[in-house]
Amino acid sequence: METLLTLKEVADDLKVCRATAYRWVKGNKIPAIIIGRTIRVRQSDLDMFLAQSSSSNLTGKQGGPDEQ
Repeated sequence: METLLTLKEVADDLKVCRATAYRWVKGNKIPAIIIGRTIRVRQSDLDMFLAQSSSSNLTGKQGGPDEQ
């Protein structure tokens, strides 16, 4: 079974605040699963997001992937 991460764990991994991680999930930048009232992100989806961000050089920009 694949690991599901909380928004706090995603934010910690990305070194952003939880609100930014939430905004990226709501903006469909990071795929997520809603279970009841909680949001979870698959580890593989987060890894794919990180790979796309680093290959597009988005992580170095101020504001992250919102500025494409």
